[in-house]
Order: sequence, then structure tokens, then C-alpha cells
Amino acid sequence: MVINLSRKTNRNKLTDPEKTAMINKSNLLLKDDFIIYLRSLQRSEGTIVGYENDLLIFFTYIMDNLDNKDFKDITKRDTNPNNSNTDY
Repeated sequence: MVINLSRKTNRNKLTDPEKTAMINKSNLLLKDDFIIYLRSLQRSEGTIVGYENDLLIFFTYIMDNLDNKDFKDITKRDTNPNNSNTDY
């Protein structure tokens, strides 16, 4: 008898192409510029994909909870979890 003790990863679907299309265009350009920068440093594709996913989740949070604010206008107070009602 073999017992499988491997963990299962629960993935939350926090973003999708429809939501991504509604993200502030300035924030998407910032993400794209950062991805180009990572490629110029010859980071692994896995690292780049991870950063891109994380940035899309963050920018989706901004869209859903901070009126799709431009990243440069976000303050520390905006990201304080005690200041908002979120599911993130």
C-alpha cells in the first residue's frame, strides 16, 4: 500500500483576461517595462512569469479596491489592510 503525502496547491483565480483589460493602461505599461527589464538581465522565464502574475494580481487589487489608481499615486495608507474591505 502506497500513501501519497504530497501537498496539493490551492490556486485562487484573482485575475483573468477580462479584468486585465480593465486595468489602468499606465500600470500595464509599467508592468511591461519591468518585464523587459527582467529579460535584459537574463532572468529565467519562470522568474519573469512569476513577477508578471504577481503584478497582474496587484494591479487587479488596485483596480478593484483603489479606483484603478495609477501606481505612482498609491500611498502606503492605500495598501493598509485595515483601511479597506477586500477579499485579497
